[in-house]
Amino acid sequence: MDEDEFRKQFMRKSIFRQASSLDLSYVPEKMFCRDDILKTLIFNFRRILEEEEQPSINCLILGKGGVGKTCTARFFGRKFRTIALENDVKIFIEYFNCITFRSKSKIIRELLAKYQHGSGRGFSDDEALKLILSQLIREKGYMLLIIDEIHLLKPEDVLAFLDIAETFGHQNAKLSLLLISRNKDWMRVENERILSRLNEKIILEPYNFDESMQILEYRSELALKENVIDEELLTIISQIVVDHKNMRHGIEIIRKSGLYCDKEGLDSMTADI
Repeated sequence: MDEDEFRKQFMRKSIFRQASSLDLSYVPEKMFCRDDILKTLIFNFRRILEEEEQPSINCLILGKGGVGKTCTARFFGRKFRTIALENDVKIFIEYFNCITFRSKSKIIRELLAKYQHGSGRGFSDDEALKLILSQLIREKGYMLLIIDEIHLLKPEDVLAFLDIAETFGHQNAKLSLLLISRNKDWMRVENERILSRLNEKIILEPYNFDESMQILEYRSELALKENVIDEELLTIISQIVVDHKNMRHGIEIIRKSGLYCDKEGLDSMTADI
């Protein structure tokens, strides 16, 4: 391929309007079919905005893969921050996935580097965390820490996070936790001490057919140009989501089908793609 041919590829029409809205990390502006979950989170965390002492709240979201755990948590965090700022409460939302951050120490040191501009070397975890909490108090701020795949941490690390308010004093712990895990994985971590420190354990069920259809229609409208995908094909994909109990499968089918259409110069998707 010479340079002219290379350039031509960038000039070809695409069926995508916003391909990034099909990425696994994408958090949409609207959240469908999780109103009850969002309301439960609101009822738990609203105390941070309403009470002067700003209590430390610990919640856990459980569910199988592809039921929207991460998306729901990050959507809540983003909207919660907006409401907090409107109420003159300075909220910091931090998200960590334990696939990347495999220990409490790594998470704390990443936070310290961001808020204290230091590596954390020479400090114990408790000392580093105390610096972060002190910074929040000085700035009259509050942190919501979202930790995904929490089961990958050692149980003692999970307990240490949940025990922050007890360790540093409720008046100093300007930090709440929203933890995320799959049901079976969490059972390897859960014990009586950990369970007693959770304000709420929230379980997400797989999407049914109507819910799957609604979500895929919305994502398709965001991602694809008009008339690229029809209702019949969305119906087929929605049934696949229900059969596998995994929304990721449906979104990935649309994404890969779109890429295939672009590669082959097609204007619309068909079932045989």
